[in-house]
Amino acid sequence: MPETQIDSKIEPLIAVRGLCKSFDGIIATDHLDLTVRRGEIHAVIGPNGAGKTTLINQISGILRADAGTISLAGHDITAMAPHGRSRLGLARSFQITSIFSDFSVLENVALCVQAQRGHSYRFWRPAAAESARNAGALEARERVGLAQRGGDNAGHMSHGEHRQLEIAMALATNPSALLLDEPMAGMGRQESIRMVEIIRALRADHGILLIEHDMDAVFALADRITVLVHGRAIASGPPDEIRTDREVERAYLGDAGPDQIGRAHV
Repeated sequence: MPETQIDSKIEPLIAVRGLCKSFDGIIATDHLDLTVRRGEIHAVIGPNGAGKTTLINQISGILRADAGTISLAGHDITAMAPHGRSRLGLARSFQITSIFSDFSVLENVALCVQAQRGHSYRFWRPAAAESARNAGALEARERVGLAQRGGDNAGHMSHGEHRQLEIAMALATNPSALLLDEPMAGMGRQESIRMVEIIRALRADHGILLIEHDMDAVFALADRITVLVHGRAIASGPPDEIRTDREVERAYLGDAGPDQIGRAHV
Protein backbone atom coordinates (compact mmCIF):
# COMPACT_ATOMS: atom_id res chain seq x y z
CA MET A 1 0.00 0.00 0.00
CA PRO A 2 1.46 3.44 -0.90
CA GLU A 3 2.08 5.64 2.10
CA THR A 4 -0.12 8.68 2.66
CA GLN A 5 1.28 11.88 1.15
CA ILE A 6 1.10 14.77 3.65
CA ASP A 7 2.94 17.51 1.72
CA SER A 8 4.64 16.69 -1.55
CA LYS A 9 6.45 20.05 -1.55
CA ILE A 10 8.54 19.14 1.52
CA GLU A 11 11.60 17.09 0.55
CA PRO A 12 11.90 13.99 2.75
CA LEU A 13 14.84 13.79 5.10
CA ILE A 14 14.76 9.99 4.82
CA ALA A 15 13.20 8.38 1.75
CA VAL A 16 12.86 4.61 1.36
CA ARG A 17 11.63 3.42 -2.04
CA GLY A 18 10.82 -0.15 -3.06
CA LEU A 19 12.93 -1.63 -0.27
CA CYS A 20 13.18 -5.43 -0.28
CA LYS A 21 14.98 -7.88 2.00
CA SER A 22 14.57 -11.62 2.49
CA PHE A 23 16.35 -14.29 4.53
CA ASP A 24 16.37 -17.83 3.15
CA GLY A 25 13.17 -17.16 1.26
CA ILE A 26 11.41 -15.44 4.17
CA ILE A 27 10.39 -11.91 3.22
CA ALA A 28 11.37 -9.34 5.85
CA THR A 29 10.86 -6.14 3.82
CA ASP A 30 8.42 -6.25 0.93
CA HIS A 31 8.70 -3.38 -1.61
CA LEU A 32 8.42 -0.84 1.17
CA ASP A 33 7.99 2.90 0.61
CA LEU A 34 8.43 5.20 3.59
CA THR A 35 9.50 8.80 4.28
CA VAL A 36 10.52 10.83 7.31
CA ARG A 37 10.41 14.62 7.07
CA ARG A 38 12.23 17.22 9.11
CA GLY A 39 10.38 18.07 12.31
CA GLU A 40 8.33 14.87 12.14
CA ILE A 41 8.02 11.69 14.17
CA HIS A 42 7.10 8.78 11.92
CA ALA A 43 6.37 5.63 13.94
CA VAL A 44 6.55 2.12 12.53
CA ILE A 45 4.53 -0.51 14.36
CA GLY A 46 3.64 -4.14 13.78
CA PRO A 47 3.63 -7.56 15.42
CA ASN A 48 6.84 -9.44 16.20
CA GLY A 49 8.45 -10.57 12.97
CA ALA A 50 6.82 -7.81 10.92
CA GLY A 51 10.21 -6.54 9.69
CA LYS A 52 10.61 -3.42 11.84
CA THR A 53 14.18 -4.08 13.01
CA THR A 54 15.17 -5.28 9.54
CA LEU A 55 13.93 -1.96 8.18
CA ILE A 56 15.89 0.13 10.68
CA ASN A 57 18.99 -2.02 10.13
CA GLN A 58 18.79 -1.36 6.38
CA ILE A 59 18.36 2.40 6.85
CA SER A 60 21.30 2.53 9.28
CA GLY A 61 23.50 0.41 6.98
CA ILE A 62 23.89 -2.68 9.15
CA LEU A 63 22.03 -4.71 6.51
CA ARG A 64 22.23 -4.29 2.75
CA ALA A 65 18.93 -4.19 0.88
CA ASP A 66 18.22 -6.79 -1.80
CA ALA A 67 16.45 -4.13 -3.87
CA GLY A 68 15.21 -0.58 -3.58
CA THR A 69 16.84 2.68 -2.54
CA ILE A 70 17.43 4.72 0.61
CA SER A 71 18.24 8.42 0.58
CA LEU A 72 19.19 10.85 3.33
CA ALA A 73 18.70 14.58 2.71
CA GLY A 74 18.77 13.93 -1.02
CA HIS A 75 21.91 11.74 -0.93
CA ASP A 76 21.64 8.12 -2.10
CA ILE A 77 22.98 6.09 0.84
CA THR A 78 21.77 2.66 -0.32
CA ALA A 79 25.30 1.24 -0.62
CA MET A 80 26.98 3.49 1.97
CA ALA A 81 28.67 2.09 5.10
CA PRO A 82 27.18 2.97 8.52
CA HIS A 83 29.95 5.45 9.40
CA GLY A 84 29.35 7.31 6.14
CA ARG A 85 25.66 7.61 6.95
CA SER A 86 26.55 8.90 10.40
CA ARG A 87 28.71 11.64 8.93
CA LEU A 88 25.81 12.67 6.69
CA GLY A 89 23.60 13.12 9.75
CA LEU A 90 22.03 9.74 10.61
CA ALA A 91 22.09 8.33 14.16
CA ARG A 92 20.29 5.46 15.86
CA SER A 93 19.60 3.90 19.21
CA PHE A 94 19.34 0.14 19.65
CA GLN A 95 16.67 -2.22 20.97
CA ILE A 96 19.18 -3.47 23.54
CA THR A 97 20.99 -0.69 25.39
CA SER A 98 24.65 -0.43 24.35
CA ILE A 99 26.71 1.72 26.69
CA PHE A 100 30.16 1.48 28.28
CA SER A 101 29.24 0.53 31.84
CA ASP A 102 32.69 1.24 33.30
CA PHE A 103 32.79 4.79 31.93
CA SER A 104 31.09 7.90 33.23
CA VAL A 105 28.05 9.44 31.56
CA LEU A 106 30.21 12.21 30.09
CA GLU A 107 32.82 9.77 28.81
CA ASN A 108 30.14 7.68 27.06
CA VAL A 109 28.79 10.71 25.24
CA ALA A 110 32.25 12.15 24.48
CA LEU A 111 33.21 8.83 22.86
CA CYS A 112 30.42 9.29 20.35
CA VAL A 113 31.52 12.82 19.52
CA GLN A 114 35.03 11.47 19.05
CA ALA A 115 34.00 8.49 16.90
CA GLN A 116 31.81 10.65 14.66
CA ARG A 117 34.81 12.90 14.00
CA GLY A 118 36.85 9.90 12.93
CA HIS A 119 39.11 9.48 15.95
CA SER A 120 40.08 6.14 17.48
CA TYR A 121 38.33 4.89 20.62
CA ARG A 122 41.67 4.45 22.31
CA PHE A 123 41.86 8.20 22.75
CA TRP A 124 38.77 8.40 24.94
CA ARG A 125 40.58 10.02 27.86
CA PRO A 126 41.82 13.05 25.90
CA ALA A 127 38.35 13.38 24.35
CA ALA A 128 36.75 13.52 27.79
CA ALA A 129 39.19 16.19 28.86
CA GLU A 130 38.97 18.49 25.84
CA SER A 131 36.41 21.27 26.26
CA ALA A 132 35.71 21.67 22.53
CA ARG A 133 34.56 18.07 22.24
CA ASN A 134 32.82 18.22 25.59
CA ALA A 135 30.59 21.04 24.39
CA GLY A 136 28.58 18.69 22.17
CA ALA A 137 28.56 16.03 24.86
CA LEU A 138 27.32 18.45 27.51
CA GLU A 139 24.51 19.72 25.29
CA ALA A 140 23.39 16.19 24.39
CA ARG A 141 23.43 15.17 28.04
CA GLU A 142 21.31 18.17 28.99
CA ARG A 143 18.72 17.49 26.28
CA VAL A 144 17.92 14.08 27.74
CA GLY A 145 17.75 15.20 31.37
CA LEU A 146 21.19 13.99 32.50
CA ALA A 147 22.81 17.39 33.01
CA GLN A 148 23.69 16.63 36.64
CA ARG A 149 24.92 13.08 36.04
CA GLY A 150 28.06 13.68 33.93
CA GLY A 151 30.54 12.25 36.44
CA ASP A 152 28.38 9.30 37.48
CA ASN A 153 29.37 5.80 36.48
CA ALA A 154 27.02 4.64 33.71
CA GLY A 155 26.89 1.13 35.14
CA HIS A 156 25.23 2.41 38.32
CA MET A 157 22.30 4.09 36.57
CA SER A 158 18.73 2.82 36.25
CA HIS A 159 17.43 1.16 33.10
CA GLY A 160 15.50 4.29 32.15
CA GLU A 161 18.60 6.44 32.59
CA HIS A 162 20.55 4.03 30.38
CA ARG A 163 17.96 4.66 27.67
CA GLN A 164 18.30 8.41 28.14
CA LEU A 165 22.08 8.09 27.92
CA GLU A 166 21.87 6.10 24.71
CA ILE A 167 19.81 8.85 23.08
CA ALA A 168 22.34 11.41 24.32
CA MET A 169 25.05 9.34 22.64
CA ALA A 170 23.12 9.46 19.38
CA LEU A 171 22.53 13.21 19.70
CA ALA A 172 26.24 13.82 20.31
CA THR A 173 26.95 12.98 16.65
CA ASN A 174 24.90 16.05 15.65
CA PRO A 175 22.37 14.16 13.51
CA SER A 176 19.54 15.53 11.43
CA ALA A 177 17.77 12.13 11.41
CA LEU A 178 17.26 9.82 14.38
CA LEU A 179 16.35 6.14 14.25
CA LEU A 180 14.97 5.09 17.64
CA ASP A 181 14.55 1.33 18.06
CA GLU A 182 12.17 0.63 20.96
CA PRO A 183 13.44 3.39 23.29
CA MET A 184 10.74 2.50 25.85
CA ALA A 185 11.63 -1.22 25.99
CA GLY A 186 11.74 -2.55 29.55
CA MET A 187 10.61 0.72 31.13
CA GLY A 188 8.05 1.25 33.85
CA ARG A 189 5.20 3.71 33.43
CA GLN A 190 6.94 6.77 34.89
CA GLU A 191 10.13 6.11 32.94
CA SER A 192 8.09 5.77 29.73
CA ILE A 193 6.29 9.06 30.39
CA ARG A 194 9.64 10.77 30.87
CA MET A 195 10.99 9.28 27.62
CA VAL A 196 7.90 10.47 25.74
CA GLU A 197 8.66 14.01 26.95
CA ILE A 198 12.30 13.73 25.83
CA ILE A 199 11.44 12.43 22.35
CA ARG A 200 8.67 14.99 21.88
CA ALA A 201 11.18 17.78 22.62
CA LEU A 202 13.57 16.41 19.95
CA ARG A 203 11.00 16.71 17.16
CA ALA A 204 11.75 20.39 16.47
CA ASP A 205 15.38 19.73 15.46
CA HIS A 206 15.25 16.24 13.98
CA GLY A 207 13.33 13.91 11.73
CA ILE A 208 12.62 10.80 13.84
CA LEU A 209 11.79 7.25 12.77
CA LEU A 210 10.39 5.52 15.84
CA ILE A 211 10.05 1.76 16.28
CA GLU A 212 8.04 1.08 19.42
CA HIS A 213 5.71 -1.51 20.99
CA ASP A 214 4.28 0.88 23.59
CA MET A 215 1.09 1.95 21.82
CA ASP A 216 0.35 4.72 24.31
CA ALA A 217 3.72 6.27 23.51
CA VAL A 218 3.31 5.78 19.76
CA PHE A 219 -0.08 7.48 19.60
CA ALA A 220 1.08 10.28 21.89
CA LEU A 221 4.17 11.04 19.80
CA ALA A 222 3.65 10.16 16.16
CA ASP A 223 2.71 12.56 13.39
CA ARG A 224 2.37 9.57 11.08
CA ILE A 225 2.25 5.82 11.66
CA THR A 226 3.10 3.02 9.25
CA VAL A 227 1.89 -0.48 10.10
CA LEU A 228 4.00 -3.42 8.91
CA VAL A 229 2.82 -7.01 8.56
CA HIS A 230 5.23 -9.55 7.05
CA GLY A 231 7.41 -6.72 5.77
CA ARG A 232 4.57 -5.00 3.91
CA ALA A 233 2.97 -1.68 4.83
CA ILE A 234 -0.74 -2.36 5.24
CA ALA A 235 -1.52 1.22 6.31
CA SER A 236 0.25 4.56 6.66
CA GLY A 237 -1.24 7.81 7.88
CA PRO A 238 -1.99 10.07 10.85
CA PRO A 239 -2.69 8.46 14.24
CA ASP A 240 -6.47 9.00 14.18
CA GLU A 241 -6.68 7.30 10.79
CA ILE A 242 -4.60 4.34 11.94
CA ARG A 243 -6.57 4.07 15.20
CA THR A 244 -9.80 3.43 13.30
CA ASP A 245 -8.42 1.34 10.42
CA ARG A 246 -10.17 -2.03 10.50
CA GLU A 247 -7.37 -3.91 8.75
CA VAL A 248 -4.86 -2.55 11.28
CA GLU A 249 -7.15 -3.54 14.14
CA ARG A 250 -7.48 -7.09 12.80
CA ALA A 251 -3.78 -7.52 11.98
CA TYR A 252 -2.12 -5.90 14.95
CA LEU A 253 -4.16 -4.09 17.56
CA GLY A 254 -6.36 -7.10 18.27
CA ASP A 255 -9.01 -7.09 20.93
CA ALA A 256 -8.04 -3.78 22.53
CA GLY A 257 -10.23 -1.87 20.08
CA PRO A 258 -9.54 1.58 18.68
CA ASP A 259 -10.95 3.45 21.70
CA GLN A 260 -8.46 1.81 24.07
CA ILE A 261 -5.31 2.50 22.06
CA GLY A 262 -2.86 5.28 22.73
CA ARG A 263 -4.61 7.19 25.50
CA ALA A 264 -2.33 7.12 28.55
CA HIS A 265 0.30 9.67 27.48
CA VAL A 266 -1.88 12.05 25.46
